[in-house]
Amino acid sequence: MLPLMVRGLVPAIPISYRLPVASAQVKSAVLLAGLNIAGITEVIEPVPTRDHSERMLRGFGADLTVDVGADGVRHIRLMGEADLQPQQIEVPGDPSSAAFFVVAALITPGSEVTVTHVGMNPTRTGIYKMLQAMGADLTYSNEREVGGEPVADITARLENKQATDQELLDTLVALAAKVERATALQDQTGYRRPNHATDGAKRLLALADQGQRIDKRLWTEIAKLTGANSNTTALVGTPEQVAEVFGDYYDLGVSHFLIRGFDPLVDAIDYGRALIPLTRKLIDARDQQRGIAAE
Repeated sequence: MLPLMVRGLVPAIPISYRLPVASAQVKSAVLLAGLNIAGITEVIEPVPTRDHSERMLRGFGADLTVDVGADGVRHIRLMGEADLQPQQIEVPGDPSSAAFFVVAALITPGSEVTVTHVGMNPTRTGIYKMLQAMGADLTYSNEREVGGEPVADITARLENKQATDQELLDTLVALAAKVERATALQDQTGYRRPNHATDGAKRLLALADQGQRIDKRLWTEIAKLTGANSNTTALVGTPEQVAEVFGDYYDLGVSHFLIRGFDPLVDAIDYGRALIPLTRKLIDARDQQRGIAAE
């Protein structure tokens, strides 16, 4: 019960702390405490979390190292007492906010938009990687480091002759938002990617290593994020495009499909209104073509 009183050890001693759950907040708290403690404070991070604190501390001159083992475990070591130096900090632009303007340019023929001073931390740029995987015309310029964070200017363009598919782009933007939300929930809840995996999960993870999108429509980001745990792949596209993929599977011999969505109720309604009727119509048409060919 509050109020809470803490009596610290004077002088405090450095520790080696292994995070029991993935938490960027706990990691940052331990590192900040280690700034005024003589010796090496270590945080062992079995599951990587956002690394803004490590980058900022190095930017201020802290003697901080990060070693990644063969098993992916990160060992973050901070030498105290740290002699930090004052810095003039430029806060980078938010990559999620910049995405609205980038996508607006990519769905408007004849457009070219440059968003300057955007933060390019690898934990925040999933939407841009996804758009590039789709073939979007994105270029990065004036790449630099500010306060320990990578920053760049992003230019998005779409020529008049390029085809646009606003519905598909909207779908991908929504999926990128789901990845960002899922990552944030991992930090908040301490969810850890399972160290073990079934044979099926191992095959899916190997597939995910080949890229964010496989074949025509198979999207692998959630599978990669969660260790291919449970139902974590998705076919990305408009109802017509996903139905076409079901048709391809049908041609390969698949006769039954079990589908679900990120939001089961809302997605089930959409499937019933558009995807399932379209899939049935397409498969019927292919069956008729086979019948004509057989005759």
